[in-house]
Amino acid sequence: MSNSAAPARSNGTAAMIAQDRTGGPLSSGTCGSCHSGGNYGTTFTIEVKDAGNNVVTSYTPNATYTIEYPVNTTSGTPGGYGM
Repeated sequence: MSNSAAPARSNGTAAMIAQDRTGGPLSSGTCGSCHSGGNYGTTFTIEVKDAGNNVVTSYTPNATYTIEYPVNTTSGTPGGYGM
């Protein structure tokens, strides 16, 4: 399985004070801890594809899959996310 990391900022919360804002169980907050709202029209999908680049609907043991997670925006420019 391959991995593609999300864009990061060298001066963000994680780099500066070793904390995350993911909202997860060990997180010290969410994005809203540092950022106020916005209207960005963002969409996020997850696609699991087989070796032939076809979207899969069921799991086959020992098969190789690629996971894609395109993030798109139809309006606005959310800073730091490379959109």
